[in-house]
This record gives sequence, C-alpha cells and structure tokens, in this order.
Amino acid sequence: MPPDLRTLPCHCHVCDPPVQSTERQARITGDVNSHGWHVVGVREQEQVPAWGYSIGLWHTHRSLELAVFGLRTETCMGLINAAGDLVKNGREFRPDDLVDDVINNYRLAVRYIHNSWYGDLFGQALNFYQQPPLAFLQLVWPDKQHRFPWDDGVDEHCRDVQPQLWLPHDEHPDGPWRRLRDEEPWLFTGGCPDDMVYTTKRVMAGETTVTGVVHDADGDWQFLDGGSTEEGDAVLVHLRHVVERQPHVVALADLPEGTQSWQQHDGRWVRFPHVFADD
Repeated sequence: MPPDLRTLPCHCHVCDPPVQSTERQARITGDVNSHGWHVVGVREQEQVPAWGYSIGLWHTHRSLELAVFGLRTETCMGLINAAGDLVKNGREFRPDDLVDDVINNYRLAVRYIHNSWYGDLFGQALNFYQQPPLAFLQLVWPDKQHRFPWDDGVDEHCRDVQPQLWLPHDEHPDGPWRRLRDEEPWLFTGGCPDDMVYTTKRVMAGETTVTGVVHDADGDWQFLDGGSTEEGDAVLVHLRHVVERQPHVVALADLPEGTQSWQQHDGRWVRFPHVFADD
C-alpha cells in the first residue's frame, strides 16, 4: 500500500494537458471534467474474462482508482459507477475493507492491486495520469453463498474469473491473467522486454520511484532515483521488471538516444542532452 497520495500533486491530462490528444484520450478527459471519472470496460476475450476500471477518481476525489473483474463488461462498469457515486458522496474505500453498500445483499472485499499489473490491465489510466501517483483497488465479489475466492468451498467460477491482483505478477498462480501479458502489446516501445538495463536496488525493491531516465548514445537505458549509484547500489535487470515495478516509465519510451529526462520539483519531466563524462 503506498503512502497517503492525497498530499501529492496530480499530473493527469486535466492538470497537465498533453500537446496532442487522441479521440479516446479527449473523451476520457471530457468525462473526468464533466462527471468526475471515466469507466473503461474491457470485453471478454478467448480465455480472459471481462473487467472494468475507473480513471479520474484520484484526480477528482483523491480516491484510489477502482477495478472489478470477472462479470459481464456492463456489470463491471456499473459497479464501478455505483462505487464512484459513493466516493463522490464521501465514501472512502480502503484495502481489506468489506463493503455492503455497492451491491444489494452482498458484500465486496477490497484489495490493494500490486503495481506489477498496471501495464497489463490499466493502460488507459497510465496514459491519463502520465506519471505517479497512481494506485488501484480491486473490488472482489463473492459467490451466491457469500463466499470469497479465498474461502473454502467457494464456487469455482467465482474463484477462476477473478485474478488475485494483490499478489505480484510473478507470484500469481498460472492462468489466463498471467498469460495476458504474452497477448498484450509491449508498452515500452523504446526497448525489448528482455533488454538488460541499469537501475538501483532501491527502485527494484519499491523503496524509491524512478525520477530520472537516461537513453545514452549507445542505446542503453538507465532508470535512476537520484540516489547513489556506487558499487552495491546499482543493478542490471531486465527492462520488463523495471516496467512492472515502475509502470510510469512507459511515458519515457520515446526518449531519443543521447537524451535524458528528469522529474522536476513541480512534477514535470524535462529532457536534456546526455553527455558521457569523458566526452
């Protein structure tokens, strides 16, 4: 669970408009401006159930965004809107809550979603917010006997169609939700998932956030947090693992070779030429 996000500035498309927007981006921004949030519905695919998620609850109400999985697309979206109306009226959803005011006669369990899933499931939200902060909660529904997916005797369908997103991606049981990554387009277009990149142990442990990205003249990438990069602090990892843990870096995928970008105190990312020390 991240620290309290309500004190952090927002750099979404409303607060920090991009130079150009697609039709979809403009529609999302318009909904957030007029209604307070937008709901994305993702249709069921061959092996992957449908899901829905909010965009804009954090911008408008400083609430964590919400997601529902495994029901009809329209139902997922309807539950998100019902929960959004509660947020609008002052309701706060917190991890590990049990809530009984979204669906009549049923409780929902609230779980914090690990950020290793964001790039697979919430691409439009990543695009809208452009950079941290961003956090999601999963609203988990029970079977007809009010048993949750982790309860003994739960209906198999209830368990199978809802992912366990509180687990990191690489700890989740095998199944359609893990395999979705193989079917989804790779978001960081500036490199391949298995490219080796340079970062810090702090970034990989989730202790710090990437605030500097370097794409040097040789085509190598560095994802830095502004702290020490002395021996013992630095580490080489696969690019996919940086993107999993720090999904906001996909916004820097178009950084040309020989360029670096650093986040300023006001949250903006500014680009500069990158020159090796011995050049």
